[in-house]
Amino acid sequence: YIVHVTAEYLEVNMDVRTTLLGFCGLFLRVVLLTQSSSEWLARRIEVSTPVSSWRRVVEGITLLEHGLSPYEGDMYHQSPLLLSFFRSVYGVPFAVKAVFLLIDVLIAYAFYQIAVTHQSATLAREKKEQDSYASDVADIRYKPWTDIGTTVALAYWLNPFAIVTCAAHTTTALTTFMVSWSVLNAMRGRLVSTCLGLALASHLDPYMIVLSVPLALLVAQKTGSSILRSFVMVFFFTAIFSALLLWLCLCQGGGSWDFFHATYGFVFSVPDFTPNVGLFWYLFTEMFEHFRTFFLWVFQLHVFFYVLPLGMRLSKHPFFLAYMMCHVVGVFKS
Repeated sequence: YIVHVTAEYLEVNMDVRTTLLGFCGLFLRVVLLTQSSSEWLARRIEVSTPVSSWRRVVEGITLLEHGLSPYEGDMYHQSPLLLSFFRSVYGVPFAVKAVFLLIDVLIAYAFYQIAVTHQSATLAREKKEQDSYASDVADIRYKPWTDIGTTVALAYWLNPFAIVTCAAHTTTALTTFMVSWSVLNAMRGRLVSTCLGLALASHLDPYMIVLSVPLALLVAQKTGSSILRSFVMVFFFTAIFSALLLWLCLCQGGGSWDFFHATYGFVFSVPDFTPNVGLFWYLFTEMFEHFRTFFLWVFQLHVFFYVLPLGMRLSKHPFFLAYMMCHVVGVFKS
């Protein structure tokens, strides 16, 4: 009886603690979003870059409302579709803040589902392969973790960098949202939803195309189809969705390709040396102009060099491969 009562008390106490932590993360976001510190954070180079800066989105909206192209100068370097979306909600009080708060909630929920789905897949795989295991490995086999989804979601929800990113309205939150939901759909074997999420993530951040390999392996692992067929289908649908997004951008810009050079050209040519937490700006400020083109190619291709060897080595662990590629992109992107 005592053990039963203690277990119930701990379970209730855990639920209360989880709720309090969730409200704590929500409170911090609301306070920062509604105070002047939001504008101060948006100017911090540790949080935003020339590509993801909210201040540049506002400049782009202003230029567009005055009948000028946001891509004529050197101010706005993101998708026309993103600009159109934020322009539609910019004039509504608290709408932009609500959008970024909702995005963070959806990311946390996606992480919750990813953790639960990955644990279920791991346990199912171990159960299927247990006959091939040695008899003395019971102590090191994976043990179910009841609160793994909540723990992972709270780890993101209470992450200080995630909180300040939300408060600063950094558009990288949208990329994180697209990546997390494409990974979740791949783990569930939903091919079309996976490719749509990957196309949107790559549209906002072209480096994210490297996730096509682990996502294809995840789809193949879940559906039981061949790896080759999964690769072909993922690349095919992603290309279709990416072409559709580019067509929508052309329609939005009146048939002009100015956005292409101002977005993808800006990302890969790295003309802006504004300091940030990345490596590019420092390396190229210290580099002689004579060697710039060569090292620009080397560093830009560096992100994509890891896909093939890691994909071959971790083909049976595509979720870990996706995790590794996200780290590679985070370190080496411009």
